[in-house]
Amino acid sequence: MSPEVVMVSANAVVHDARVVKYATTVAGLGHRVTAVGLSPTGARTETTLGAVPVVQAALQRPTAVARIWTRLTVRLGRELRTRRRRDGGHALLRGSGRRIEVYRRHPWLVPGRLVLRDVRRQERAIAVELRRLRPGVVHVHDIYLLGAAVRFARASARDGRPVRVVYDAHEYVLGLANVAPRRVAALRLLEERFISAVDRVVTVSDPLADLLQRDHGLAERPLVVLNAPVESASGAAVRPLREVAGVAAGTPLLVYAGGLVVERGVQTVVDALPELPGVQLVVVVNRPGSMTRWLQARATALGVGDQLHFAPFVPPDQVAAYISSATLGLSPLLRAPNHDVAVTNKFCEYLAAGLPIVTSDTPAQAALVRELDLGTVHQAGDAADCARAVRAALADHDRLAARMRADSELRHRFSWAAQVEVIRGLYESVAGATPVRDILASRQDKVRATARDEHDRREN
Repeated sequence: MSPEVVMVSANAVVHDARVVKYATTVAGLGHRVTAVGLSPTGARTETTLGAVPVVQAALQRPTAVARIWTRLTVRLGRELRTRRRRDGGHALLRGSGRRIEVYRRHPWLVPGRLVLRDVRRQERAIAVELRRLRPGVVHVHDIYLLGAAVRFARASARDGRPVRVVYDAHEYVLGLANVAPRRVAALRLLEERFISAVDRVVTVSDPLADLLQRDHGLAERPLVVLNAPVESASGAAVRPLREVAGVAAGTPLLVYAGGLVVERGVQTVVDALPELPGVQLVVVVNRPGSMTRWLQARATALGVGDQLHFAPFVPPDQVAAYISSATLGLSPLLRAPNHDVAVTNKFCEYLAAGLPIVTSDTPAQAALVRELDLGTVHQAGDAADCARAVRAALADHDRLAARMRADSELRHRFSWAAQVEVIRGLYESVAGATPVRDILASRQDKVRATARDEHDRREN
């Protein structure tokens, strides 16, 4: 039996938290869902996410020319990252906007078959699976496979079989902070070419929804589904982050939980540590690498090596419980157009964990922190101002934490349960009324019951 919905993503799927949440949620609403991504080994494989089948499509081996191009771009990317580390990321987008605009005005300078040759390979691989699965809805995550989804829908329409396409814009393409300008321009041209052909657009924040509607002249404002954490119904115990990092109770503990590249600004917090004696910082990372070594060397050179710790990832539905023993949650993003409209995973996870937030002055998150009284704001990339913001949040910690714990509406707004209602409405519009086999409501009832039991246990 063909699936009603295929979730498409230009990665292996299983490690993409947003795609996993969507796939399991839409399946929980009663639709037949298959997730399709790309094989990390190149060979086609099949696996599952709970009850959701996952296909990792086979990727053709790149040509010799493509392999040479890839090696060159990887080398250039490595050199660019090294330069950004040397200047702390402050020259992040210097000149990029002008170059992107030149490329957009002269598309012949960014031929997709060259600049996006990896995307072309991915499109061919995904097209094979879409033709095999013949879904009624293709939900394409991020920009890379938007063209493949729309082309499949058009071919199906010619055969008399309508297919609906949902485009889930994870980022503001023009504002990508760590992508070469020529590639940014090519991706933006791809988005401009196909976005008007989709049935619904979804994105990750209200400011980005407004930008997409303005830039592309969309008749309908994109829906917003936040990158909120899923509540765990299992009640599985997780070792507290404070214990993992070896930080004593009562010691101020700052946590950064997220991707680790220069553009995320963690070096700003490390540089602030000399002005924060007695304060410990733990960075939650997928695995050690060049960034962790660079940050540790930076901390050691500043004489604060013993204030910096690293801790491993945990499954997405355990993050809030894992980090809840910290004192403050940090989001020190550097300023870039994409960052300016982002409401990040970590922001929602800190709220779920009950942690007051110290954020850089990226407008979307800074506005929420100020409007909702969630913590403090500092100038992006400014270590002295970051230290000031941390001290202010620590001084006001008890009031902030109590205010957040008491605001159930706030916690619900930034929870995945709230996003489920948006997704339910979306799928009623593109796939018909929610099937009678909707199992998600009972699962959420179980989550709420578990939370009530835990609250009662703590009160007693």
